[in-house]
Amino acid sequence: MKGRRVASIDIGSNAMRLLIAEDRNGKLEAVESDRASVRLGGEVFAQGEISDQTIARAVEALKEFKEKIDKAAVTHYRAIGTSAMRDAKNSQVLIAQAKKEAGVDLEIIDGEEEARLVYLAVSETVVFSKGIDLLVDIGGGSVEITIVRAGSIVFSESFKMGTVRLMRLFDSDKVSAKQFKHLVSEYTQGIKAKIREQIGSQVVERCIGTGGNLETFLKLKQHFFGKKGSQIERAELAEILEELQELSLEERIDKLGLRADRADVVVPAAIVMLHVLAAAAATTLLVPGVGVKEGVAYELLRDVRENDPHFCRANLRDAALVIGRKYHFIEPHAVWVAKLSLDIFDQTTSLHGLDEEGRKLLELAALLHDIGHYVSAQGHHKHSFYLIEACSFPSLTKHEKLMVGCIARYHRKKFPEVGHPGYSELKTEDRLVVSQLASILRLADGLDRDHSQHVKSLSLELKPESTPKVATLFLEGQGDLSLDRWSVKLKSDLFEHVYGIPIEIGARSYS
Repeated sequence: MKGRRVASIDIGSNAMRLLIAEDRNGKLEAVESDRASVRLGGEVFAQGEISDQTIARAVEALKEFKEKIDKAAVTHYRAIGTSAMRDAKNSQVLIAQAKKEAGVDLEIIDGEEEARLVYLAVSETVVFSKGIDLLVDIGGGSVEITIVRAGSIVFSESFKMGTVRLMRLFDSDKVSAKQFKHLVSEYTQGIKAKIREQIGSQVVERCIGTGGNLETFLKLKQHFFGKKGSQIERAELAEILEELQELSLEERIDKLGLRADRADVVVPAAIVMLHVLAAAAATTLLVPGVGVKEGVAYELLRDVRENDPHFCRANLRDAALVIGRKYHFIEPHAVWVAKLSLDIFDQTTSLHGLDEEGRKLLELAALLHDIGHYVSAQGHHKHSFYLIEACSFPSLTKHEKLMVGCIARYHRKKFPEVGHPGYSELKTEDRLVVSQLASILRLADGLDRDHSQHVKSLSLELKPESTPKVATLFLEGQGDLSLDRWSVKLKSDLFEHVYGIPIEIGARSYS
């Protein structure tokens, strides 16, 4: 497909950015970009809210962005706010005025969603190694750390130590350069400890950095060393930091050509990045020149692609297995229940009418349905829901993760109820999907009650024309399947409730 245009608006802590891009056969090509120097984080991290004057400036910038979006004949856009808007007490005021005065629908995303979008942008630009890649996104309000193994995310966390936040926290105008470096270095201990905890003795193949500050480092590398390219050595970055700290803010602007709203924040960015590189034992940083706004644009284009290799089934499945192992699930049982769930799903499409999206959610919920045992066997279905909600799973949108958690939660015990946590947040149509998929998961779980994988295959025969309508589930497996037949019959309650069709159980054994 060619010619479709999308746009992304990123309201960061240090500035506001617009990207208008065109779909060229599934690839992103920038048509226009813009930037407004509206620093929300300066006020939010100092006083907890955005001033009326700054809100007015932000709305004016959004008006200009929206005019460009309309003029460019953009078909879809998404506007997001990150760390500063997450923290601002009055962020809803900006959201309301953005809608009323600029006609822009603005949403606030959490750190996990921010990391997911960065990962998507990088994955479209860089071929991941077969080992471990470390993604580092340094913004004005937060730093997102994502660990990728063989192209699949295995860990992601957002830390509240972005550049503008650090400057406010340590009052950079009133302390010496040496003191500031020491304070920021101490504050990054949490990031370093988390990286070491997650990586252990494994080797980081490559460190990949995103964000405007890191792109600035490439320009400074060319200025100081006469070298071009998308990589910067750790030793070079250390030298650049020393040079920056020798210059006043005005000298960084006049001699180095830095923007006023970049000249101050590059210092904490360099300090943080150097500590991350040290923790990862990495000597080189790759800066691909993409970030959140590109991730948003790529995702808007995703639905017109025939294949998306970075959000494919195998990638998501691998990520789910990593989470399951973290919580010591019984992997053979989880994998087998997922297989049986998909078999039932594929044989009941005439009943549920769901597509590959539903199939994906069912598989992930099946793989993770028992991780709640990590907390307690009693009520483990509820614990599974909370763990899925709390886990880092950037390969899914926040809404998709909520759906997966709800499906897993209803693999046993009570039927879905409107007052239940999570389920109550879903739209009516999504609640129906959860009930449909959870009813299938219940059946599959009942077919492996004793975790022995006795049932090797199944076939479901629907007779909708009979009176009453009936479905017969035929089981094939090893030895006596009496227990499996009894168990799956007990767990057919939700299926019969959702579809209004009773299930009869048949079985064929083989030695």
